[in-house]
Amino acid sequence: MRSKNLIELNRETVHHLRAAGVAAVYGDANHRETLQGAGVERAGSLILSAAGMRASAEVIRLARELNPTIRILARAAYVPELPALYQAGAECVFSGEGEVALALTEAILRRLGATPEQIDRERDRVHVDLFARPTQDSRHAHRM
Repeated sequence: MRSKNLIELNRETVHHLRAAGVAAVYGDANHRETLQGAGVERAGSLILSAAGMRASAEVIRLARELNPTIRILARAAYVPELPALYQAGAECVFSGEGEVALALTEAILRRLGATPEQIDRERDRVHVDLFARPTQDSRHAHRM
């Protein structure tokens, strides 16, 4: 089983995490040495969970250099940030702003009496418009 390391910039938080038994590395994930200290070369996944994290694209590029097969999931504050994170090498990028827009679209369509198939089609269209790629479900469905 691969170890799970958390990278944190706040020394006090790292101290508390370690005291609680959580493997935590102090440092800036934007630095190669910090990623190496956290074991990115051996990791199966990297999750960038802080929205609006400074230099997320650079962290993704560095992680890809250290481990070309790593699965990278990232969080973005705003939809316009998504293309740069995908281009840097993230496999999945999530935006709270986009997810809210998608949920609102679905709620409105349900209220208007749309069928599940109509909702699925519109969800896929909005997902492509917002995230510049189809949903995981629709990509899977199109392969069947």
